[in-house]
Amino acid sequence: MLRENLDPGWLDLLRAGGVTTLIVSDSETGICVLATVMGAVDLVYRVIRVEDAVCSSADEGHVAAMTIYRNRLPQQIETAPLARIVTEWNC
Repeated sequence: MLRENLDPGWLDLLRAGGVTTLIVSDSETGICVLATVMGAVDLVYRVIRVEDAVCSSADEGHVAAMTIYRNRLPQQIETAPLARIVTEWNC
């Protein structure tokens, strides 16, 4: 699914650059973001979902999506607050 969500050149660029980790943050926790995240997992990227830099049009949708990431897919998808990502990676 990541292939469909990316311009064809992006995937080549990521690979050429040696990128192995994708940090995903978006203004929506909906199905498109989930599809992108799952596509990245399928392509063997380490995926980190920024848990406090996303939102949804409904709080329930956000909570449900983050619950899926944390409880159902923790081996494939990490979640972390933005402050931890910035601190640990010196961003």
